[in-house]
Amino acid sequence: MILPVVDKPARSDRWLDFLAIFVLFVVASYLRIGDAGIIEYKRDEANLSQLALEFAHGENFPLLGIGSSVGFPNAPINVYVLAFPYLITDNPQFATQFIGLLNVVAVLMTYGIARRYCNPLIAFGMTLLYAVSPWSLIFSRKIWAQNMLPPFIVGVVITGILGFVSGKRWAQWLHLPLLVIVGQIHYAAFVILTSSVYLIWQGRRNLTRAFWLSIIPAILLTLPYLIGLQQANLLSADTLREAMNTANAVNTANAESETLITFDAVDGAAILISGTQIHSLAGAERFLDYLDTVPDVYPIFNLLALALVLSTLWLIYRSLFQSDSRTPIDVAVLLWLIFPIFAFSLSWTPFYIHYLIPIFPAAFLVIGFSLQDVHLRLQKMDRVYAQFGSAAVLVGAVSVIIFLQVLLWSRLLVFLDEEYTPDGFGTPIHYLLDVRDFVLERSATQVIGDLGGQAIGFDGEPSVWNTLLFSVDHVRFQDANTDVFPADTSVLLTRDCDTAEISNSDVFPLRHLDEGCYAVSERLSSDLDLTRYDAIDRTQPSRFANGVEILAYDWDESDGCLQLVWEITQTTQEDYMFAVHFSDENGNGIGNADGLSWFGRYWLPGDRVVRRFCLAHQIDSIAEVGIGMYTYDGTNFYNVDLLDESNVPAGQTFVISLRSES
Repeated sequence: MILPVVDKPARSDRWLDFLAIFVLFVVASYLRIGDAGIIEYKRDEANLSQLALEFAHGENFPLLGIGSSVGFPNAPINVYVLAFPYLITDNPQFATQFIGLLNVVAVLMTYGIARRYCNPLIAFGMTLLYAVSPWSLIFSRKIWAQNMLPPFIVGVVITGILGFVSGKRWAQWLHLPLLVIVGQIHYAAFVILTSSVYLIWQGRRNLTRAFWLSIIPAILLTLPYLIGLQQANLLSADTLREAMNTANAVNTANAESETLITFDAVDGAAILISGTQIHSLAGAERFLDYLDTVPDVYPIFNLLALALVLSTLWLIYRSLFQSDSRTPIDVAVLLWLIFPIFAFSLSWTPFYIHYLIPIFPAAFLVIGFSLQDVHLRLQKMDRVYAQFGSAAVLVGAVSVIIFLQVLLWSRLLVFLDEEYTPDGFGTPIHYLLDVRDFVLERSATQVIGDLGGQAIGFDGEPSVWNTLLFSVDHVRFQDANTDVFPADTSVLLTRDCDTAEISNSDVFPLRHLDEGCYAVSERLSSDLDLTRYDAIDRTQPSRFANGVEILAYDWDESDGCLQLVWEITQTTQEDYMFAVHFSDENGNGIGNADGLSWFGRYWLPGDRVVRRFCLAHQIDSIAEVGIGMYTYDGTNFYNVDLLDESNVPAGQTFVISLRSES
């Protein structure tokens, strides 16, 4: 039996489409773009933003993206996409809203597919469920590469349908470039390939010159990534072999602990589509507190997962035993939905729930297509009461689910904004932006961040604040063992709430006392009191060839820690290590406490630095310590010379005599 499909909306229904699109746009936009201050902004978001900011401001043209778990960097395409909002402002809140807007477009595009094959009510209802789906909201409000996927994924399917089933040349020309973009945004998106190949096969007799010419822009879109890999020597046989070994090691470890096929992806799909388990954002310590604020409605949400299972089974049956003009579309959408779940059910890689982001539109289309078939059968039976009854049940059920999902989502946002959620949702960005605005209002040109680390890209808070303060000329970070006193007055940004009041800092509390605060104050070179330290022996050269001059020291025998005070006299891009070697009265080495000086990229002439070096355990009979500096290229050590007053090398070790009390 061949069932009719709705190829085009009737002219009389077009006003309903305009109204539906308007409502979908408003709802999807508010939920994804509204409450913009309640978003996470942590290291991963900052690392991607750093590349996009540099690209948007003409500082760098990235040929590679951020790193991945298999040792290969990601493609730079997501950097190029994210650069658009950063052309307007360096505020990451706006960039996150741009991600949200991309997902709004995905919702509207999904309605376009649904409306082509469903009546207005079903198309609107199913797309509205997608618009309010809690997990689709979660993955629309964060600067992650995979969160950019939905509009491009839907674009691949739309161009596949219009290009290869309907024979539209413009769609054939766009299909392969969109597929290349999707594959480069996130590798997990390869799962859309089966649907794409199927649609191309279906339209193989309709292929035009436009399709073959589209290979050219598709290749051009891959060139930056290929060039970047080549320049980084990542296409060599050895590198590829190492990456394969890394992947195999991960897969082997995964296989040892799991069976060949798991149900993790099935469970993940059920969670995503139903909208359950969103309390996980509150973290293991606080999720019960959140659940106490909302009704227990997850069982109702599970009806969506049940509807998806039944709809999938129906469309599989329909595709096998019935045939009409919608059958190729059914198969394409089924492949879109099922193949990702199947692919990530195999133990070839650890499963993460965000791998299933591409299936959101497909899931609600599958439900919509099945409801359309039910509607057509009732219509064919000419049972008006059944049609109205089923429509009323559908509207009622969808309305209840939508209301409850929006309720739980809004309560979750309030909870995350007001309550400290350790190991869950990070500090909402508006708390950070309050500090950022305060610093920028002071027209600061230099900022010293005492935020637990120096390494941008690796340490969380330094990575975040390096992008939040992108417009500041010099943003530098010190770690727990380093204290910097810059030559010019700087803003000091710390998380030290205990001493904030003593230092006359401006304090910005976070969600809870346990989460701490940010403190902003001034840091002056005069804040360093050299009278607290012991003077060095000036009869020996104390200036290294790299621009470091030893000024003073303090030795705490009780904890085996040496504080070394040194001044920077020139800039560098090298990262130097201090060699700190302790010896006894006979000159025998008895311990060392080597450590990083301060990242060279931060050095400015006139800066003074106090660096703490501690022995791993207590050592008696320490008589002196030798101070040297060196670099290490991974294979060789290169010592730095000390210079005398005539800039002539005069050894490589500065010796400090220590008065041992043992």
